[in-house]
Amino acid sequence: MYPADVLDQPRQLLGVLRSFWSDTFEDQLGLTALLAAKAELEKENWRLLQYGLDRFDRFRVPTELRRSWYPVELKLSEKRRGVLLLDGSFQLGDGSARLDQVDTRLSIWRAPPGVLACGVVASGVGRTELALVSGVDFWIDNGLIYFVDDPFDGPAPVESLTRQGEEYDRRALLWMGDVEFDRNSLYDCWGRAVGLKTPSTPRYRGLVNHSLDCVVGGTSELSLRLALSALFGVPVAAREETVVEVVKDNRGWLVSTDSGLYRAEPAATPVVEAGDRVLPGDPLFADLAFYDLRDGTLPDEVLGLCLGRGLLFGRYRGELVAANREEALAVEVLPDGSTSVRFPLGGLPEDVERFWADVRAREAESGRTLADALDRRESPTTPVDPTNLPPTVNPAEFFARNFLYGSCLLVTVGTAATRTDVGVEAAFSDLLRRLTPPGMLVLIAAHVSMAVETVSLGGSGTLTSGDACEPVRETAYLGAMTYTIQAS
Repeated sequence: MYPADVLDQPRQLLGVLRSFWSDTFEDQLGLTALLAAKAELEKENWRLLQYGLDRFDRFRVPTELRRSWYPVELKLSEKRRGVLLLDGSFQLGDGSARLDQVDTRLSIWRAPPGVLACGVVASGVGRTELALVSGVDFWIDNGLIYFVDDPFDGPAPVESLTRQGEEYDRRALLWMGDVEFDRNSLYDCWGRAVGLKTPSTPRYRGLVNHSLDCVVGGTSELSLRLALSALFGVPVAAREETVVEVVKDNRGWLVSTDSGLYRAEPAATPVVEAGDRVLPGDPLFADLAFYDLRDGTLPDEVLGLCLGRGLLFGRYRGELVAANREEALAVEVLPDGSTSVRFPLGGLPEDVERFWADVRAREAESGRTLADALDRRESPTTPVDPTNLPPTVNPAEFFARNFLYGSCLLVTVGTAATRTDVGVEAAFSDLLRRLTPPGMLVLIAAHVSMAVETVSLGGSGTLTSGDACEPVRETAYLGAMTYTIQAS
């Protein structure tokens, strides 16, 4: 809100200085300008003081530092060229692009270190010869500042840099107004304790806080749910509350309750409606769901389970994938009269063969075979034969009921949730292993949308990924899929 206080109104500051300065002193204009400058300095000092104090509170630690003005030096020799396409994408350099795609050519410089955004770029503080507005004349993204028009072609104050009387470069000193900086306060003060380093965002702050809650108070399922919610950007209920309204605006979905607001991406799918009562940790959107596998039941939306090397003992090169669908059970009667069974698994062929070789070795050690475990008879008194076995087996359900029951939390993540701006998936994976209590397993099943991609066949045509790629292996572990390119 502007004006926020008397410091935003220099003319009223004259009254604070009493009647001589406000009524008798002749140079009112000069005095007002001096007071305005000192007021800006005091506001800047107050912001810095408040920023420093808030850093000691992990719930209020700022994600950015705001400055009124900050200089930016542009050198002509450091300018890059880029192309802005009509679809909103960028193309750096002077690479080829169809003429009907080109909207404008951009002038690009590297932004000052730590600058996230600013409101205006001007030729000076209080000067209007050059006044550029963010989002219209320029924007800042990923450490670069993009100008629609080259500042050197306008009224910007340009200085020639000379060496031995010859010009070797040109420099423009501009001023950025209402600047946001990332000073890494989140990591320096709190993120370092849990080993997570990433650009400061509100989601990163929530992720660090929930991780610290696990460390300080002991990991619970609720604390894990809140941490995963912060990681993937899909909110869950923070407390017991009642849903008041569920609406969608131009920024996405908004769930209003009697004690808070929750926002999600436009592609998210709400699972609550007005009047619903939710408990702490309950999902509000279908893009983040939690399932307790104590009874060994898998939800239909999970394509399968990926058994990584953390669940496999032996020299495995990759993961084994158990599909969540009925597969034919292969039955073989061995020469000694015993029955051997196996069902399809995805993964590297050598890993699949190694797994079944390990199963046969365990059968020989225990004296009980997998076929005995699948025997449909209640109290068998004779060796199992093919007629006593089910014709099909669900591999994912088999593993869930026999190995993952009792202490496994399954987390499903939708496509609207995988657009993280945190960028700490790998670091959080290591942290999650440290936070998970002994004897508990957390599986994350993420659905990843596939981008359309064209593959050149060297003169014989092109293939589009959606039509020409056939999936040969599916896994629910982080949505990984392996494709083979086949000409059709």
